[in-house]
Amino acid sequence: MRKPEVIKRLGISNSTFYARIRDGSFPPGVPVGPRLKAWPANEVQKFIDNCIAARDVALINKAKVSK
Repeated sequence: MRKPEVIKRLGISNSTFYARIRDGSFPPGVPVGPRLKAWPANEVQKFIDNCIAARDVALINKAKVSK
């Protein structure tokens, strides 16, 4: 996937996209040309799945605390 498609899929801004790469929470692109990078669709989906899992854990923990 090219960067515009990844950004659209994640629903984040360009600056947030690069910030997540810098902080290591999103994988860097794979060079496919001298000035061209792409992101494997499965890595993008894995990032989304990890975000969902983190949300679910937070909800479970919140429910345990409020009991």
